[in-house]
Amino acid sequence: MTISVIGVGLGQTGTHSLAAALEILGFGECFHADKMLERRDVRAAQAWLDIAEGRPARWNDIFSGHRSIASFPAWALYEEMLAQFPGARVVLTVRDREQWFDDISAGDYAAFKADPRWLFWFSPVKRVMRKLEDLLILERKYHHRLHDKQYALRIFEQHIQEVRETVPADRLLIFDVNQGWGPLCDFLGVAVPMDMPFPRLNDMASVRARLRSRFFFFRGVEIAALVLILVIFSYFILAG
Repeated sequence: MTISVIGVGLGQTGTHSLAAALEILGFGECFHADKMLERRDVRAAQAWLDIAEGRPARWNDIFSGHRSIASFPAWALYEEMLAQFPGARVVLTVRDREQWFDDISAGDYAAFKADPRWLFWFSPVKRVMRKLEDLLILERKYHHRLHDKQYALRIFEQHIQEVRETVPADRLLIFDVNQGWGPLCDFLGVAVPMDMPFPRLNDMASVRARLRSRFFFFRGVEIAALVLILVIFSYFILAG
Protein backbone atom coordinates (compact mmCIF):
# COMPACT_ATOMS: atom_id res chain seq x y z
CA MET A 1 0.00 0.00 0.00
CA THR A 2 1.44 3.37 -1.03
CA ILE A 3 0.06 6.83 -1.64
CA SER A 4 1.26 8.63 -4.78
CA VAL A 5 -0.62 11.94 -4.49
CA ILE A 6 -1.66 13.90 -1.42
CA GLY A 7 -4.12 16.75 -1.82
CA VAL A 8 -3.68 19.29 0.98
CA GLY A 9 -6.12 22.02 -0.06
CA LEU A 10 -8.62 23.27 2.50
CA GLY A 11 -12.30 22.44 2.13
CA GLN A 12 -14.13 24.22 -0.71
CA THR A 13 -10.98 24.65 -2.82
CA GLY A 14 -11.89 22.00 -5.38
CA THR A 15 -11.05 18.82 -3.48
CA HIS A 16 -13.97 16.86 -4.97
CA SER A 17 -12.91 17.89 -8.47
CA LEU A 18 -9.28 16.97 -7.76
CA ALA A 19 -10.34 13.55 -6.44
CA ALA A 20 -12.31 12.84 -9.61
CA ALA A 21 -9.43 14.07 -11.78
CA LEU A 22 -6.91 11.80 -10.04
CA GLU A 23 -9.14 8.79 -10.59
CA ILE A 24 -9.49 9.66 -14.29
CA LEU A 25 -5.71 9.96 -14.55
CA GLY A 26 -5.24 6.42 -13.24
CA PHE A 27 -4.29 7.01 -9.61
CA GLY A 28 -6.74 4.40 -8.38
CA GLU A 29 -9.66 5.23 -6.13
CA CYS A 30 -8.98 8.56 -4.47
CA PHE A 31 -9.69 8.73 -0.75
CA HIS A 32 -12.27 11.35 0.15
CA ALA A 33 -13.90 11.86 3.52
CA ASP A 34 -17.36 11.87 1.94
CA LYS A 35 -16.82 8.32 0.66
CA MET A 36 -15.78 7.23 4.13
CA LEU A 37 -19.08 8.54 5.48
CA GLU A 38 -21.09 6.99 2.67
CA ARG A 39 -19.54 3.59 3.39
CA ARG A 40 -19.89 3.99 7.17
CA ASP A 41 -16.19 3.17 7.47
CA VAL A 42 -15.81 3.74 11.20
CA ARG A 43 -12.48 1.87 11.24
CA ALA A 44 -10.90 4.42 8.89
CA ALA A 45 -12.46 7.33 10.78
CA GLN A 46 -11.12 6.02 14.08
CA ALA A 47 -7.68 5.50 12.55
CA TRP A 48 -7.62 9.18 11.51
CA LEU A 49 -8.71 10.24 14.99
CA ASP A 50 -5.97 8.11 16.54
CA ILE A 51 -3.34 9.88 14.42
CA ALA A 52 -4.78 13.30 15.27
CA GLU A 53 -4.65 12.49 18.98
CA GLY A 54 -1.08 11.19 18.84
CA ARG A 55 -1.72 7.45 18.92
CA PRO A 56 0.10 5.01 16.57
CA ALA A 57 -0.91 5.30 12.94
CA ARG A 58 -2.76 2.46 11.22
CA TRP A 59 -2.46 3.53 7.59
CA ASN A 60 -3.72 0.22 6.21
CA ASP A 61 -7.03 0.78 7.99
CA ILE A 62 -7.36 4.05 6.05
CA PHE A 63 -5.85 3.55 2.64
CA SER A 64 -6.53 -0.05 1.71
CA GLY A 65 -7.16 0.06 -2.04
CA HIS A 66 -6.27 3.75 -2.43
CA ARG A 67 -3.34 5.48 -4.14
CA SER A 68 -4.28 9.11 -3.52
CA ILE A 69 -6.17 11.42 -1.20
CA ALA A 70 -7.70 14.81 -1.93
CA SER A 71 -9.63 15.94 1.11
CA PHE A 72 -9.85 16.39 4.85
CA PRO A 73 -8.12 15.35 7.00
CA ALA A 74 -5.09 15.30 4.67
CA TRP A 75 -4.62 19.07 4.89
CA ALA A 76 -4.44 18.80 8.69
CA LEU A 77 -2.18 15.75 8.89
CA TYR A 78 -0.09 16.03 5.75
CA GLU A 79 3.21 16.12 7.62
CA GLU A 80 2.49 12.71 9.14
CA MET A 81 1.54 11.47 5.68
CA LEU A 82 4.73 12.80 4.09
CA ALA A 83 6.78 11.00 6.72
CA GLN A 84 4.97 7.76 5.90
CA PHE A 85 4.90 8.25 2.11
CA PRO A 86 8.10 10.18 1.30
CA GLY A 87 7.73 9.68 -2.45
CA ALA A 88 4.25 11.19 -2.68
CA ARG A 89 3.59 14.32 -4.69
CA VAL A 90 1.57 17.08 -3.06
CA VAL A 91 -1.20 19.14 -4.67
CA LEU A 92 -2.35 22.25 -2.84
CA THR A 93 -5.67 23.38 -4.31
CA VAL A 94 -6.31 27.12 -4.01
CA ARG A 95 -8.86 29.65 -5.24
CA ASP A 96 -9.95 33.26 -4.78
CA ARG A 97 -10.00 33.67 -1.02
CA GLU A 98 -13.14 35.86 -0.87
CA GLN A 99 -15.14 33.32 -2.84
CA TRP A 100 -13.62 30.57 -0.70
CA PHE A 101 -14.89 32.17 2.49
CA ASP A 102 -18.37 32.62 1.07
CA ASP A 103 -18.46 28.94 0.14
CA ILE A 104 -16.88 27.65 3.34
CA SER A 105 -19.51 29.58 5.30
CA ALA A 106 -22.36 28.22 3.18
CA GLY A 107 -20.84 24.73 3.00
CA ASP A 108 -18.51 23.39 5.67
CA TYR A 109 -19.53 25.75 8.49
CA ALA A 110 -23.22 25.31 7.71
CA ALA A 111 -22.74 21.53 7.77
CA PHE A 112 -21.77 21.73 11.44
CA LYS A 113 -25.20 23.18 12.16
CA ALA A 114 -27.22 21.00 9.78
CA ASP A 115 -26.86 17.70 11.65
CA PRO A 116 -28.31 17.58 15.18
CA ARG A 117 -26.13 16.14 17.91
CA TRP A 118 -28.54 13.30 18.66
CA LEU A 119 -27.92 11.90 15.16
CA PHE A 120 -24.37 10.90 16.13
CA TRP A 121 -25.64 8.38 18.66
CA PHE A 122 -27.21 6.42 15.79
CA SER A 123 -24.18 6.64 13.48
CA PRO A 124 -20.79 5.55 14.86
CA VAL A 125 -18.89 6.85 11.84
CA LYS A 126 -20.56 10.27 12.09
CA ARG A 127 -19.81 10.34 15.81
CA VAL A 128 -16.10 9.70 15.26
CA MET A 129 -15.95 12.09 12.29
CA ARG A 130 -17.53 14.88 14.32
CA LYS A 131 -14.86 14.40 17.00
CA LEU A 132 -12.19 14.57 14.28
CA GLU A 133 -13.73 17.68 12.68
CA ASP A 134 -14.16 19.43 16.03
CA LEU A 135 -10.53 18.74 16.90
CA LEU A 136 -8.81 19.47 13.60
CA ILE A 137 -11.10 22.05 11.97
CA LEU A 138 -12.83 24.04 14.69
CA GLU A 139 -10.21 23.80 17.42
CA ARG A 140 -6.73 23.44 15.94
CA LYS A 141 -7.15 25.14 12.55
CA TYR A 142 -9.64 27.95 13.10
CA HIS A 143 -9.57 28.15 16.92
CA HIS A 144 -13.39 28.28 16.98
CA ARG A 145 -13.38 31.37 14.73
CA LEU A 146 -14.34 29.85 11.39
CA HIS A 147 -17.26 32.28 11.22
CA ASP A 148 -14.88 35.28 11.63
CA LYS A 149 -14.14 36.30 8.06
CA GLN A 150 -10.89 38.19 8.57
CA TYR A 151 -9.50 35.52 10.86
CA ALA A 152 -10.50 32.70 8.50
CA LEU A 153 -8.91 34.51 5.54
CA ARG A 154 -5.70 34.87 7.53
CA ILE A 155 -5.74 31.13 8.28
CA PHE A 156 -6.31 30.46 4.56
CA GLU A 157 -3.17 32.41 3.61
CA GLN A 158 -1.23 30.94 6.51
CA HIS A 159 -2.06 27.40 5.37
CA ILE A 160 -0.67 28.11 1.90
CA GLN A 161 2.52 29.54 3.38
CA GLU A 162 2.99 26.62 5.77
CA VAL A 163 2.63 24.08 2.95
CA ARG A 164 5.14 26.04 0.83
CA GLU A 165 7.64 25.99 3.68
CA THR A 166 7.12 22.31 4.50
CA VAL A 167 6.92 20.56 1.13
CA PRO A 168 9.96 20.59 -1.20
CA ALA A 169 9.24 22.76 -4.24
CA ASP A 170 9.87 19.93 -6.72
CA ARG A 171 7.15 17.83 -5.05
CA LEU A 172 4.53 20.58 -4.72
CA LEU A 173 1.93 21.88 -7.16
CA ILE A 174 -0.17 24.89 -6.18
CA PHE A 175 -3.23 24.37 -8.30
CA ASP A 176 -6.49 26.13 -9.10
CA VAL A 177 -8.94 23.63 -10.60
CA ASN A 178 -9.99 26.35 -13.07
CA GLN A 179 -6.58 25.81 -14.71
CA GLY A 180 -7.80 22.47 -16.00
CA TRP A 181 -5.76 19.42 -16.94
CA GLY A 182 -2.51 21.05 -18.08
CA PRO A 183 -0.67 21.92 -14.85
CA LEU A 184 -1.87 18.81 -13.02
CA CYS A 185 -0.89 16.40 -15.82
CA ASP A 186 2.51 18.09 -16.28
CA PHE A 187 3.19 17.82 -12.56
CA LEU A 188 2.20 14.16 -12.37
CA GLY A 189 3.91 13.23 -15.62
CA VAL A 190 0.80 11.84 -17.31
CA ALA A 191 -0.96 12.58 -20.59
CA VAL A 192 -3.92 14.94 -20.73
CA PRO A 193 -7.13 12.90 -21.19
CA MET A 194 -8.45 13.25 -24.73
CA ASP A 195 -11.96 14.67 -25.23
CA MET A 196 -12.63 14.72 -21.49
CA PRO A 197 -13.30 18.00 -19.65
CA PHE A 198 -11.77 18.57 -16.25
CA PRO A 199 -14.35 17.48 -13.63
CA ARG A 200 -16.33 20.20 -11.87
CA LEU A 201 -17.98 18.78 -8.77
CA ASN A 202 -19.61 19.97 -5.56
CA ASP A 203 -20.85 23.31 -6.89
CA MET A 204 -22.30 25.53 -4.19
CA ALA A 205 -25.84 25.47 -5.55
CA SER A 206 -26.02 21.71 -4.98
CA VAL A 207 -24.22 22.00 -1.62
CA ARG A 208 -26.71 24.59 -0.37
CA ALA A 209 -29.66 22.51 -1.59
CA ARG A 210 -28.28 19.39 0.10
CA LEU A 211 -27.67 21.14 3.41
CA ARG A 212 -31.07 22.82 3.34
CA SER A 213 -32.70 19.45 2.70
CA ARG A 214 -30.77 17.86 5.60
CA PHE A 215 -31.65 20.71 7.94
CA PHE A 216 -35.39 20.56 7.26
CA PHE A 217 -35.42 16.76 7.32
CA PHE A 218 -33.91 16.55 10.79
CA ARG A 219 -36.03 19.41 12.10
CA GLY A 220 -39.04 17.48 10.79
CA VAL A 221 -37.88 14.35 12.61
CA GLU A 222 -37.50 16.33 15.84
CA ILE A 223 -40.98 17.86 15.50
CA ALA A 224 -42.53 14.45 14.72
CA ALA A 225 -40.81 12.93 17.77
CA LEU A 226 -42.06 15.75 19.98
CA VAL A 227 -45.62 15.34 18.69
CA LEU A 228 -45.45 11.59 19.30
CA ILE A 229 -44.25 12.13 22.87
CA LEU A 230 -47.07 14.60 23.50
CA VAL A 231 -49.65 12.19 22.06
CA ILE A 232 -48.38 9.33 24.23
CA PHE A 233 -48.25 11.58 27.28
CA SER A 234 -51.79 12.84 26.63
CA TYR A 235 -53.05 9.28 26.17
CA PHE A 236 -51.74 8.17 29.57
CA ILE A 237 -53.07 11.29 31.24
CA LEU A 238 -56.55 10.75 29.77
CA ALA A 239 -56.45 7.00 30.40
CA GLY A 240 -55.51 7.61 34.01
